Amino acid sequence: MNKNYKVTVEDFNNYGCDDLQVAFLIDLFSTLIKTMEDTLTRKSWFDMKDFYDSKTYGVDRYQLLIMRKNFAYTDTEQWFGIFFYDGKKLEITATLDK
Repeated sequence: MNKNYKVTVEDFNNYGCDDLQVAFLIDLFSTLIKTMEDTLTRKSWFDMKDFYDSKTYGVDRYQLLIMRKNFAYTDTEQWFGIFFYDGKKLEITATLDK
């Protein structure tokens, strides 16, 4: 993982998650895309119960889908994440600056 990458959250939409959950999930998403940047992975699925502290923040039942796509026919890649559980959802769009 290249810790020198800077994550820029371009946008997020929150549907029912509390502020503490949103902060935790955005931080986790940022860490995951830094880890995935150096791989060929374009799409991944995660179960939040596998992550440390997920139960503490009340997100251990959430699922996460991450997708990476090229942005508007350029070399810039955009990352999309959707956390969801039982009618709650957090959608995140971000880029990595190398």
